[in-house]
Amino acid sequence: MRRVVIVVIFLALVCLVSGAGATGCFIIHKTVNSYGYGGPDSDFTIDLKDADGAVYHSFYFDETDTQELHGVPVGDYTVVERNPGSLWTVSGDQNKLVHISEGEDLRDCSVASITNDYNRGCFIIHKTVNSYGYGGPDSDFTIDLKDADGAVYHSFYFDETDTQTLHQVPIGDYTVVERNPGAIWTVSGDQNKLVRISEARFTRLQRSIHHQ
Repeated sequence: MRRVVIVVIFLALVCLVSGAGATGCFIIHKTVNSYGYGGPDSDFTIDLKDADGAVYHSFYFDETDTQELHGVPVGDYTVVERNPGSLWTVSGDQNKLVHISEGEDLRDCSVASITNDYNRGCFIIHKTVNSYGYGGPDSDFTIDLKDADGAVYHSFYFDETDTQTLHQVPIGDYTVVERNPGAIWTVSGDQNKLVRISEARFTRLQRSIHHQ
């Protein structure tokens, strides 16, 4: 009888330990498309949440990278990137449900991928040159698009009436400033106008230069 009891207890412990100790692994791929405008104010944070919605583990990225997590209890999880702010979009496996299966080999790992893109917009500048047959300026008319710090983000050059479009502009506030074209020209229209570049929107400005 004693041997039977010992055997039963031993088998019960084996079952309990093997069930509780089953673990797997998880791989997260992060792609950051900043287009040269730098990263976020703080790290991108991706949470792996368990079936109860509790954060089991958080991953932190400031650039494109891949991270692995081992020893994850077998079960169902959700991949959630915290809001990175209005300057960034989130795409890929946001809110994806993943199942962690037993096995620590990389081939057994569950995988998710999340991409962040820096929000960009576009800007259209319309230039009107009324020279009345007297020709253009000695050099091109120059219109600067200045950022919120007053730095020139981009310069447009015209020698006649034309329209130019600038894409991939970081969203934010800008000022349109035409450089002084000389005493024989007047400047009218949106000189020194404040404009807001918004994602997937066009900001249209009419520029007029009149010969005196």
